[in-house]
Amino acid sequence: MYCAKQKDTIDLACELNQANIKAIFVHGDLKNSDRKRNIQAWTSRKADVICATKSFGMGIDEKCVRLVIHMTFPESIQDYVQEIGRAGRDGQWSLCTVFFKHEDRSYLLHNIMSIEDENHRLYKYKSMNEAAGFFDNSLT
Repeated sequence: MYCAKQKDTIDLACELNQANIKAIFVHGDLKNSDRKRNIQAWTSRKADVICATKSFGMGIDEKCVRLVIHMTFPESIQDYVQEIGRAGRDGQWSLCTVFFKHEDRSYLLHNIMSIEDENHRLYKYKSMNEAAGFFDNSLT
């Protein structure tokens, strides 16, 4: 399950564990040893779900992922394609879904506005709007 914020990965994993769904979390500020331990729990099937920020994808090549859920819409269509590419690498059935809400745009916009390089900021803004438009049009 992809989450936008590090705190959301932790909160969601806790909620799932309380519902008797074995879940762990991974995010960019996690200590390397904790990250390795959590990923190992997931790859060895000791955890059924991994709640992660987009940093999760780096170095993961697990072929039997059946479900990818985005708890917020991705920052760009390119991110979305990269992240859903985690599912079904073994050629078997898989499902990807996005829980889209317009409020997600505010969070992403806040991060984009803090980018100092104007060209990069405009690129990220355009990418976010393209993604929002894609998911908005997917609802109809």
